[in-house]
Amino acid sequence: SRLTKEYTLHHLWEDMISKDTNSVSEACPPEGNSASMRVVRCFINEVSRDIGLLPLADRLCYGDHLFWENYHPNITFSRTQTLVDGDSICDHTVTWTD
Repeated sequence: SRLTKEYTLHHLWEDMISKDTNSVSEACPPEGNSASMRVVRCFINEVSRDIGLLPLADRLCYGDHLFWENYHPNITFSRTQTLVDGDSICDHTVTWTD
């Protein structure tokens, strides 16, 4: 099942990265109850910059928070850096809370 702690911490990001053709990302090894992914290149960021609509990209990226709030009640999502804000990566982290 894709709704287990084991899947979330050990397979989620790798599965997502293998299917995503719109970004360049790497999964990080889990630490405790958290698993992270670093995005170094993103289609949304690049197109939004090219056409001058970075505020739109920011709103699209906020959709990540909305998605994870509804994925599973034991998962919290956080991000401290974004390409849209000019950082070198987007750091996506999911944490399993019992």
